[in-house]
Amino acid sequence: MGFPHEEQTAFIQRLNPGLSKKVSEWVTSQQCAGAAVAMDQIFLFAVSNDQHYRDSQAAPVAGGSGLGKRRADGQGGGTTKKKG
Repeated sequence: MGFPHEEQTAFIQRLNPGLSKKVSEWVTSQQCAGAAVAMDQIFLFAVSNDQHYRDSQAAPVAGGSGLGKRRADGQGGGTTKKKG
């Protein structure tokens, strides 16, 4: 096809801004140290530093289907109509 394509740069640019900056700085530091950085290393670094990824993988803190609703005090039900 002849299109210029830099896989690593394209991947980093598509990350959210904070993560993109962090990954870009890491790649730069590795290159300055003389280490070659492969695409799989960049991907693993991005995944391990992505807060959204960690949050989605975390176990729920509280279970149940209460949806945050507060339980009423007193005797249950509430089967009678309020008199107005």
